[in-house]
Amino acid sequence: TTPNQNPYVPEPTLPLPITEEQIDIWEAEASEGGELGTQNYSSGNIILGPKKINGDLLLSNTAELTVTGVIWVTGEIRLSNSAIMRLSSSFGSLSGVVMAGIDESESDGYIEISNSAQLLGSGTSGSHIMLLSQKEGTSSDAIRMSNGSGAAILYAGEGKIEINNSAALKEVTAYLLKITNNATVTYESGLANTNF
Repeated sequence: TTPNQNPYVPEPTLPLPITEEQIDIWEAEASEGGELGTQNYSSGNIILGPKKINGDLLLSNTAELTVTGVIWVTGEIRLSNSAIMRLSSSFGSLSGVVMAGIDESESDGYIEISNSAQLLGSGTSGSHIMLLSQKEGTSSDAIRMSNGSGAAILYAGEGKIEINNSAALKEVTAYLLKITNNATVTYESGLANTNF
């Protein structure tokens, strides 16, 4: 006999909170703001958005990027060494999105936040910045965060997110989530309750 005589009934699968149609709308908003090639900053204050970046977005050292509209990066996003990405104060209590990758790609869209980089909202309660990766598959990370913090939401609906080494976040949604080494995810509200 088995310990539990009742057959296993799996919980119903819920749809992801962000649809492909919504991602398409954000891509269009970013593209309407014009296109740039790879952007690499290691210092200074940069104001950007809405904008499509055909290539990578790299922020390191003391660079501070203020996001004023949707940013769509077709390649990678990397924040490291105390770099800051924040929403413009004009967002108020609204949240904003920075996306990486191309639909159906298993190679484009990697996002990495490391070495005390910060992701900040507008400064108003309820405002968060969401980093969204379109990278598909779980053989390698879509998003990796270590030693970073802020009012951030990480989203990889078709990929893997790894959080480690004292990282702190507001919310994470992924196909596969790996949390290690004292990482903390503190849910304030679900994505359905966040206004973009």
